[in-house]
Amino acid sequence: MNLKKWKQFEDYDDPYDDDESYYHDDDYLFGRPYYSSKDISKDKKKNKFDDGYDDDDINQLLDLLSNYFENQGVDIQLEHDGLDITIYHILNKKDKLSTVTKVFNIVKKVKKDILPQYDSEFELWETKDKLPILNFTFTYNEGLGDDNPF
Repeated sequence: MNLKKWKQFEDYDDPYDDDESYYHDDDYLFGRPYYSSKDISKDKKKNKFDDGYDDDDINQLLDLLSNYFENQGVDIQLEHDGLDITIYHILNKKDKLSTVTKVFNIVKKVKKDILPQYDSEFELWETKDKLPILNFTFTYNEGLGDDNPF
């Protein structure tokens, strides 16, 4: 081994030398990102709501859901209240059972793959014209399962 190369390696300037707490933090050990108070700019704090989400993030999620249903050939309407999401699908007066099961299968896949931290509910409504509406509500709950009393 060449001694000159060893000397160059020894002079390497570590950007975390001044902040040793980074190495002693549990998050560093498990590969989770470390966010020092120095890294967070005031602009980022202004764009975040108190409940910890960015409005652009929820809009991107709604676009993803809308595109997913559209690609499956299902027409839906989306609403959100904070992090809670509601999906509406209007059925015809008489519709095939395969259409209804297709909507439920897509919602089940969305729940499993895209929204696992949400609790979900289903309701059946009707419009003023007496058309049935499938209403799926996804309530943000971090997927802890702590809402089940049993």
